[in-house]
Amino acid sequence: MKAFVYPEQALAVWASRKIARPVKWQEDRSEGFISDNQGRDHTTHAELALDESGRFLGLRVSTLANLGAYLSPFGAFVPTRSSDLVSGLYAIGAIHVNVKGVCTNTVPVCAYRGAGRPEAAYLLERIVDAAARELGMTPDAIRRVNFVPPSAMPYTSVTKLVLDSGEFEKVMDRCMAAAEWSSFPARRARSERDGKLRGIGMATYTERCGGGFPETASIEFKDDRVELVMGNQEYGTGLLTSYKQLVSDQLGIDADSIEVIMGDTDRTPAGLTGGSRAIAVGGAALHEAGRAVIDKGSRIAGHILEVAAQDITFTDGVFSVPGTDLHIDLMEVAKAARDPARLPAGLEPGLDATHHRVPPAQTFPNGCHIV
Repeated sequence: MKAFVYPEQALAVWASRKIARPVKWQEDRSEGFISDNQGRDHTTHAELALDESGRFLGLRVSTLANLGAYLSPFGAFVPTRSSDLVSGLYAIGAIHVNVKGVCTNTVPVCAYRGAGRPEAAYLLERIVDAAARELGMTPDAIRRVNFVPPSAMPYTSVTKLVLDSGEFEKVMDRCMAAAEWSSFPARRARSERDGKLRGIGMATYTERCGGGFPETASIEFKDDRVELVMGNQEYGTGLLTSYKQLVSDQLGIDADSIEVIMGDTDRTPAGLTGGSRAIAVGGAALHEAGRAVIDKGSRIAGHILEVAAQDITFTDGVFSVPGTDLHIDLMEVAKAARDPARLPAGLEPGLDATHHRVPPAQTFPNGCHIV
């Protein structure tokens, strides 16, 4: 289970302290199914109005959201999170959404894998396909008519989402090409001759990521390595590798010389793990810390090489002066930065950098899937 604290976790710590021995708690799958938070349980009715060309005029959505027998920390958040995402990638003139939370005799729902975004995408793409069938349009044709075009960006939907960028038709075309959409009828015919049925389906989506809580990232130089001190946590998605790649690419440091520090409360800052925001917010903080390293390193390198800082360029981990053989690598600059005698006047020792990122807006990644 992800993100939220369960009573058994706190009780295991309490019991361990009480008896001064290690305590292990383990539930089985049956216990989990009848006690742990579930992801979602909606019953939704939707209506879509279109003009004669297939352009979307209005969408009306009514949802009964099962919240379970009692509220979880984010129980009401899940159904309401989907209410503004029902505009998807489309320009829809009017949208009305009604959500009613219902308490029942089931386990509670909570934010779990998507938290409102899959519900909105599933609802919208189902009704778009239904409209295409009724109007005799192909799945791609009805979407082409209704996608928000790049020329309209930034686009504010009627549900007040601000899409800052996107080339939705181009993404769909690339997905169709990869899926060999145009030759599908021939593949279907071959399957039918063999007594098998073959189908094809398309869906597009957007989701809301990043935004909200800030993240802090630090880049710290040691003798032979670099440590990235992050507030959020690795949780099985390859985040450690992503952070290393980001800094390796930006600062020209071998990824094997980079260590990511997480979960050490003596060193790491506060952070939030979850919400599809690690790279969008934590990665942005790390990138800005890297820029600070390059800016300060250029001043130190210029002082050492006896040129102005603006004459220094930084490429692949090396500070150099174009048109000359003057150069010094990043780790040498980091070492020199610890010695006040080798620094320009007024510059604090050390090359370490920290950036506190407060996201100015949410991001809206998007895509197209074909099965």
